[in-house]
Amino acid sequence: MKGKKIKSGTVSNFEFETFRYGTEVLHRLRILGKVGLEERIDVYKTTLDLNPSSSYFCILDNSHNFENTVTYSDLDYLDKLLLDGGIRVFTGATITYDESFAFIVKLAQRSAAMNNLKCDLISTDNAGTAEEFVMSKLTNTLLANSNEY
Repeated sequence: MKGKKIKSGTVSNFEFETFRYGTEVLHRLRILGKVGLEERIDVYKTTLDLNPSSSYFCILDNSHNFENTVTYSDLDYLDKLLLDGGIRVFTGATITYDESFAFIVKLAQRSAAMNNLKCDLISTDNAGTAEEFVMSKLTNTLLANSNEY
């Protein structure tokens, strides 16, 4: 399935491209340098403005292994930012060679659950795996939405 690019740019050490697939969008983010809470806030605010639904789909590429720090309180803050932006379901895949990132995924899932944000996340060192994971969730959402009408 091919999406239509609706916006691209750079913001706070992230390069982003947003693609429309029917009623949903996919945000492709690539880390360009050190990333912490402030950089994440900037990229979420930018991409939330492009998000037409209550589902947020994202592929985050940190295959160059830039410093990528996040705490549980950061995750809690970001979950609330997403919820305030109308997001109820967050689906994401992070491409990284950092094996410890699996722990961050577990923290993010726990934080999301505590904030009543439905969350499907993986980390992988394989871009194809990330693509398949997110696109299968996006496709399933599109199919479910089409069955509602």
